[in-house]
Amino acid sequence: MSPTRRIFLHSSSLCMLGALAGCPADPEGPKPTTNRTENATETTDQIARTTSSTTTSTSVTTTDRRAVEFAHSSPIFDSGVADADSWYYARVFDGERSVRTFDVSKVRAEMTERQFEMLRQFVGDTDFADHSLYVVQAELPSQEYELRFEFVDRTASPPQVVVSVGHRDGEAESQSSEVTSTLLARVPDSVAPDPAVTLVDDAGARLSDSLHAVETFRPPNQSLLQSVNVHPQSYEQITERMPVPGGALVTSSETATKFVSEDASFASFVRETEFDSSYVLAVQATMPNNNYHAWPQSVEHGPSGVSVHVRQQNFTGGLNVEYTYLVLSRVPDQSTPESGTAKVQTQESDEGALFEKKIPLSASPEKWPNSKPTTTR
Repeated sequence: MSPTRRIFLHSSSLCMLGALAGCPADPEGPKPTTNRTENATETTDQIARTTSSTTTSTSVTTTDRRAVEFAHSSPIFDSGVADADSWYYARVFDGERSVRTFDVSKVRAEMTERQFEMLRQFVGDTDFADHSLYVVQAELPSQEYELRFEFVDRTASPPQVVVSVGHRDGEAESQSSEVTSTLLARVPDSVAPDPAVTLVDDAGARLSDSLHAVETFRPPNQSLLQSVNVHPQSYEQITERMPVPGGALVTSSETATKFVSEDASFASFVRETEFDSSYVLAVQATMPNNNYHAWPQSVEHGPSGVSVHVRQQNFTGGLNVEYTYLVLSRVPDQSTPESGTAKVQTQESDEGALFEKKIPLSASPEKWPNSKPTTTR
């Protein structure tokens, strides 16, 4: 066991775990960098749960878990998601910050003793010598929904801790008022420093069943990319402005009126974009089933145009009939691009892409219907 680990466990047994119950903070301890990977999650009211296609055994210890989630209505931070101008929020803790500011004693009355002990032990078992603790929060309509840790995307730029909003296992709670879902995830320091968070509304909790939000942000809530996934109920073209697959760059209010029709479900997302400081990236393609979501992993601007890497990821379910989807992303940029390329990769995991499409992008409406993408396996 490393000296840092020994010091941390000693301090946690004396007071750091006590801080979770409301005891004073210890003096500052060692401070490492941030980061993480792995692919599992746990709720505090269930020892075992399923995330993606991975089921965690009931024999798993808190040391082995990668994440813990709980729902509450009282704040656990002096400033958190309830005080933010967004529905999402995150903090990154090393040992010293954990004992000083992370206190869940205010929500202890909302948890069972077993839930509270599991949370307390999870924080105490976190080795801050080589891990950081990402605490991600989201305001959700009810306890029917929860945050789930999915994976860390090392191929993204910047690397991203990917979290989804899903339906809570079992019967929905009777409480229908808005609640805060808080997820604690261990992030190894082997990932590049300070990964961003990508929050995918897999359950359609924030918008609708056919319009799902995807937010990529730096903690606490600095927006990097705002995206929506538009999902139809069957294989059909969502917008006639471009083919399937196809892409477009919507860079002004004038081109926005040419891109989106009045009755489109995503009309407000496009038209409410502030085109003096950002533009809309649009990609329409197919996915193996309707459990996939897409978002830009990276957006790079260069002399030859914008280069976009879009990840198309399955969270639940296997291959099935193909569906069409449309992903729209607000990209902050003072100088709007005229052209570019979107590389769309269909992935089941971090093992590699199942399919890859390269789609030309243009800011000219005359070129939108004429995309000629290439597809590789």
